[in-house]
Amino acid sequence: MPDHVFISYSRDDEEFVLKLRADLEELGVPIWLDTGGIRAGETWRGSIVEAIENCAAFLIVLTPKSVASDNVVKELAIADGSKRTIVPLVHQDHELTPDMKYTLAGLQRLEFTRGRYEDNLAHLVEVLPRGAEETERVSESIPESQPSAEVVAPEILTITTPIQIELIHVQSGEFLMGSDPARDKDAKEREQPQHRLGVRGFYIGKYPVTNAQYSVFVQATGHNVPEHWKNRNMPEGKNNHPVVSVTWNDAIAFSKWLRGETNGKKFHLPSEAEWEYAARGGPLSKGYIFAGSSDPHSVAWFDKNSGGATHPVGGKRPNELDVYDMSGNVWEWTRSLWGKAWGEPEFKYPYNPQDGREALRQDPTIQQVLRGGAFDAESRYVRCANRHRESQGFGSLKIGFRVVVSSSTSDL
Repeated sequence: MPDHVFISYSRDDEEFVLKLRADLEELGVPIWLDTGGIRAGETWRGSIVEAIENCAAFLIVLTPKSVASDNVVKELAIADGSKRTIVPLVHQDHELTPDMKYTLAGLQRLEFTRGRYEDNLAHLVEVLPRGAEETERVSESIPESQPSAEVVAPEILTITTPIQIELIHVQSGEFLMGSDPARDKDAKEREQPQHRLGVRGFYIGKYPVTNAQYSVFVQATGHNVPEHWKNRNMPEGKNNHPVVSVTWNDAIAFSKWLRGETNGKKFHLPSEAEWEYAARGGPLSKGYIFAGSSDPHSVAWFDKNSGGATHPVGGKRPNELDVYDMSGNVWEWTRSLWGKAWGEPEFKYPYNPQDGREALRQDPTIQQVLRGGAFDAESRYVRCANRHRESQGFGSLKIGFRVVVSSSTSDL
């Protein structure tokens, strides 16, 4: 249960914050600060994200230095995405950035710039959630719903031949597909309207398909290798990187090969709905903007941290289902159709799997949907809701894929 208040602040305001922490703790409010709050052996970022996602309230100390701090901005985004209670405390007069104005719009601020400190402190204690004790008391009066009781830890399907591959089970369920501009400042028209959609259970690759896995396929079938492979050999030292420069047709051929080599297990590419449902964590979803967090740094290789190249799969934190790299690293092909026009999708939302968007035998000029973003993409492109598109025969150093196994009867 959440049992602490996280304080976000600038180092320049540390003297005030340390006094505030001491006074709040004396009044029985547990506080988490990044000074001494990180356990030995943990990373700074991992500890910060965990502390915010598990706090009873997020207290942000607003000063000219804090609103200019990249770390404070990132922490606020994590708190907002995690649906934490956000309490703005004004310590010095300041001008909010546009992002902060958007996130803090409508929230009443505690003005420590006015009145007596002791009075403001007492008011702050009154408005802060009481943490685990209060949560437990509330839960006693609200019985757990049946659907929540049925959600269990995902099981794993392990294939050992012809390749070693792990797939995570995603239980049947409903989710909100697309983006809501009221909650996501990067929401695009092609992701709207956000709508509730039911999805049947399936298994999805724990990681994108790697160079090593794809190499077995090309050696067994004689299929064309990606154009940057020399002498039909994968790039040296990149066995565990996601395979790239594969077209949609290549990904389909790989799926058909796996189906034939695994006694007919129904391998194919994920539909858009399956992909987004899994990226959001399926029935275990916590409602993050990115796949596993509201801070892209913790779950994604993208333009701010990748160094302009792919990385080995599984290098960032997984999402709620223990699936990796669904935000960033490489774009991933889906089986779903976009349409012929580049700018506007022919297949719009609300998503309807019966309207032809899942039909595989199509005019090759029709573009396919890609999801997830890549190592060179801005954070807005690695969101769970983002939709991209390319033609079936297009390959790029930024594009890979992952596979699913489901009860679909569609012919590949």
